[in-house]
Amino acid sequence: MQHHETAQQMELNNLDRRMRDAYKDTQRVASKDDAERASRMRFRAACVLAVLIGLLLAIFF
Repeated sequence: MQHHETAQQMELNNLDRRMRDAYKDTQRVASKDDAERASRMRFRAACVLAVLIGLLLAIFF
């Protein structure tokens, strides 16, 4: 019985380690350049959206 429990514990530990490793592999670490580029793109998208909303309001009202 003791051997079976130990084997089961080792199997669970291995599964837990594999799950942690898989989770780490899926996490993308963005560099500062990537973060700055994404921030600029969001700002530009917000500006374009504001201009489009302004144009639509000017046309219809």
